Amino acid sequence: MYASTHLTACEYDKTARMRATKIGKKLNVLFLSSCEPCDIFLIKELMTGAADCVNVCAIIRPVQAPQPAGRWQESFKHPLHKAHGLLNTCYRSHREQQNRSKACRFLFGKGVPELNTEIIDVPENSVNRPRSIEKIASFRPDVILASGAPPIAPTVFSVARIACLNVHYGIAPEYRGEHAQFWPLWLGDYQHIGSTIQYIASGSDESAPLVRGYPALSARDTEFSIAMKSARLSALLIREVLQNMQREGAAPALIRVYGEPDGQLIHSRDRKVWHDLAYAVRRYLLGRHPPEQAQRIERFYRQPSFTRSAGTELVKEI
Repeated sequence: MYASTHLTACEYDKTARMRATKIGKKLNVLFLSSCEPCDIFLIKELMTGAADCVNVCAIIRPVQAPQPAGRWQESFKHPLHKAHGLLNTCYRSHREQQNRSKACRFLFGKGVPELNTEIIDVPENSVNRPRSIEKIASFRPDVILASGAPPIAPTVFSVARIACLNVHYGIAPEYRGEHAQFWPLWLGDYQHIGSTIQYIASGSDESAPLVRGYPALSARDTEFSIAMKSARLSALLIREVLQNMQREGAAPALIRVYGEPDGQLIHSRDRKVWHDLAYAVRRYLLGRHPPEQAQRIERFYRQPSFTRSAGTELVKEI
């Protein structure tokens, strides 16, 4: 008896779509992004620099729901603690607004450019709910690309046909979470300043580094200038990754160099006012500056076809 070689309808459809991608079909890319200036820059760069292989089908923008007002009587229970928390909240808000304005001027010159694609606002706490997942699935994404998004459930990742990627502005897994480019500066760990393109397995929330980019550093660099260099480098790296995927019709296999995630998981609330003051003293009074370092890129592709094309003309030193 010979084994049957007939494909089911589902298998045939999947095979046909993979072949179509391999011979030049554009990747359907859906963004999950809060649309901060660096995220908009990345999206815009893909729309213009990789328009031959990428179609940005939609942007799902998680928006933060308004927080319920606390009872004023609670402020009298722990007044110093409440005052300290309010000071840090106001300072974080002011710092983020200032950095957002500076990033817009640096990346775009005048105003933030319009994105010629559909932007759908979804409450942050409902991204992982069935209605949102159905909406995401309706776009039939080949790749889901998360950038500045809240925690995403595995059921969302499984919607992507080829892969789900995450752009992390920091070197993961050594520095995970928020402000992942400030803490290496604070600790003097200059070898771990950069950004990471992470691969997230379908149906799982486990991520692994796919490409890591370390921008060139000099003694003049600040947290802001490093963030802008990393944004530009990240745009080039994600373009490289998607071009490889579009050509090969599949996600690359990875060289696994890490076991369980280690390093530091940092929350936004961990950065206090005194951290910034102490860092300013170290930098401007004690003269602790980043050393001169050339740009470098770490790639964790297993397939030679990805590695071969990745190191040629796609990513130049910034």
